[in-house]
Amino acid sequence: MWPFKRFPNVADVVTDGQWVVATGGFEGKPMIVRVNRALTKLMGHPDYGYRVGIAIPLIAPRADGFPNTEEAAVLAEIEDQIDDALTPQFESLFALVITTGGMREFVFYTRDAGAAGHNVAALRSRIQSHELQSYVELDRRWLVFREFLGSIK
Repeated sequence: MWPFKRFPNVADVVTDGQWVVATGGFEGKPMIVRVNRALTKLMGHPDYGYRVGIAIPLIAPRADGFPNTEEAAVLAEIEDQIDDALTPQFESLFALVITTGGMREFVFYTRDAGAAGHNVAALRSRIQSHELQSYVELDRRWLVFREFLGSIK
């Protein structure tokens, strides 16, 4: 298909780690989004056509729907476990973290939907403090990433 888009080396982009934070709202509730802006260079990469979402309902959200200090610390540990499980050898790319309405969702783009699903299932059995809800779906154009990237000024 013409024109052919050349993508940079995935390892070079991922190690840039250009995370930015945006605030906004969703359905009348405040929202905080962290976006890995370095991944703009890989949007639509043909090897990463599946989006993986892992949503975690908060156990004791504050009135604004965000985690309290103690739960935020636990969620940070869970985030590290998710990142470690999904990103070895750049199998998946960590794109977004969305917090709103008593939920936190981690969004990745993956080159192996089956392996990502298996890894999330393994995490679900290991993480006892919180429920992990997940999905894997086709998103070749990275529409969700693009939507949240547009909220970054």
